[in-house]
Amino acid sequence: MIHHLPKLQHTFRHKIITRGPLHFPSHRLPPKLNHLYDIFTSQLHDDSEEQSAPNDSDPIFLAVDISVCESTKTVIEIGAAYMDSRYLRDDIDVHCHHLIQSHNYVIGLPIKSGLPESKLQSAICMWKRKQRRAASQFDYNARAVVPYNRLYQLLQRIFCHEYGTEQTHACCRSKHFKILRLDNERNTLTPPAETWRPLVIVGHGIRSDMDILRRLGFALQAPVQYVDTMEIAKALRHFLRQREPKHGHSLRELCYGLGFRPTGWHVSGRDALFSMVALMKMAATMFEKDQSSKGRQTASKLLHAIKNTDPLVHWEASRKAP
Repeated sequence: MIHHLPKLQHTFRHKIITRGPLHFPSHRLPPKLNHLYDIFTSQLHDDSEEQSAPNDSDPIFLAVDISVCESTKTVIEIGAAYMDSRYLRDDIDVHCHHLIQSHNYVIGLPIKSGLPESKLQSAICMWKRKQRRAASQFDYNARAVVPYNRLYQLLQRIFCHEYGTEQTHACCRSKHFKILRLDNERNTLTPPAETWRPLVIVGHGIRSDMDILRRLGFALQAPVQYVDTMEIAKALRHFLRQREPKHGHSLRELCYGLGFRPTGWHVSGRDALFSMVALMKMAATMFEKDQSSKGRQTASKLLHAIKNTDPLVHWEASRKAP
């Protein structure tokens, strides 16, 4: 089942995340930043070989963005951006893959919609527009069109990552996240929930995306933690004693405030990517204030992950926001 967002879990299966000593001499971390601190420091490389080896309690960071067609009230686009926490366990700097990967899925319209002709034509125009925008922003290997009758199967594959059967990269043993093409694939049984790897679900106003999943009847069974970049941004501004933004709390304003200027908004795969990059940048900013070696190590790794974002989405950053 999907847990209520305010009641965030602080444990993963087989492993209790314990907070290490904080090294912020003149500040006390707000609860939401404490939660973020726990998530990242639990994955730092440990001197013990047993601890640094990948296991089924290593969470996957998954940023999601779901778009709904107003005419049909159905899901029309899903974006997913991934980062495997196993990357944080290794000391190597050279990787054979991109540390943050993003995929975009345009969902076909229901065959029997029962809509008036005017609304149906509006939905078709929106669907074609989504397809064109996705094609302009994503390489073929990072985008797909999924029939509407495969939507539930797509959600299962996005949120379910079974331990022990995954293809991994040799450098850091992170999972290889491939684009899902389900049009010619047979329906497969969902693996038992106890074999799923934990998830850290990221989003900007993540509650609205989770509400869409609830309305679809899709229930998450894996151990889950939620990180809302909007709430993290507010907590970080309070921690750093910064002023509230003048132009609201949108994801665009957050990205500009963090010093990068992405393009191609309102494509779900890119919006999910921007949420993930924003989270990594905010976490790095927090850890840069930490005086411990672990804090500096974490900040360095997170900034390295941002620089190694999947180039198939043509992500661009500027040194200074306008």
